[in-house]
Amino acid sequence: MKKSLALLFCLLPVTASAAPLAPGDAARLEGEWRNNAAPSSDACGRNGEFLYGVNLTMEFRLTGGQIAFDDGSEGAGPQRVTASEKSGSEIVLRLENDDQPLRLRPVGKDGLTVAASSAPGLVGKTFRQCRSGAPRDGIALSRTDMTFLATTMLPQNPRFVDARSKGGCKASQYQYLNFDLANPVAPEIRRENSDALGAAIFAKRKVTAPRDEDGMGRWVIEGAGKTATGYEFRVTELIPPNGSRGDTTRLAVQRTAAGIAIPAWKRAYLRCPQ
Repeated sequence: MKKSLALLFCLLPVTASAAPLAPGDAARLEGEWRNNAAPSSDACGRNGEFLYGVNLTMEFRLTGGQIAFDDGSEGAGPQRVTASEKSGSEIVLRLENDDQPLRLRPVGKDGLTVAASSAPGLVGKTFRQCRSGAPRDGIALSRTDMTFLATTMLPQNPRFVDARSKGGCKASQYQYLNFDLANPVAPEIRRENSDALGAAIFAKRKVTAPRDEDGMGRWVIEGAGKTATGYEFRVTELIPPNGSRGDTTRLAVQRTAAGIAIPAWKRAYLRCPQ
């Protein structure tokens, strides 16, 4: 009799309490959300006050799912979303290397309250969407392309180091390119200095790394696609000192055995692990 009952229960239909998150729901989550502790400012800190605040960004379309809580601490950083679903009125995000799912409860048209999290300090906090996700329709890159290029996408987070730097990937002073393709609101290419190079410049010590200093070194990514030799980006330069938009141009990025080359700049970059 016990075996018959067990078989019966196995055959009965199971009512699912959760369903995979629909693309439209994921798109509405994309963007920048903030919780602000400043009593005299709104959640986004639009008056310049963002006191003991927490910044949350979410991206799904290009990364497949990546979120980041930033409270200003050294441990802040992105996490991969391995599964996303809707359970009743809550959105459930399962994070890599995290046993506790992140449960978010929509509040009004632009709010999310953390119902459950592995970080107890976040539970009960309500975040407001300060910037919605940019369309990024012009960025046509596969997951393989994103894994190779996107310096802000887990799990690899590569860094494209100026090939002129002495020591290559083991150099301490160097400039590098940051392809911030995992940014849901403002995907950019940025030319940046390593910590050691930045410290040497600030302290006016000897700088050993070749570097480019022509302008701000920031370009908004308007579009991107694959070519026979690598990729083509459509970018708009941001002009210093205020980052006003300059000319929009096409930038060819060639793949090489060691990383990438940008013929228009006469530069090559090594793809280095973080």
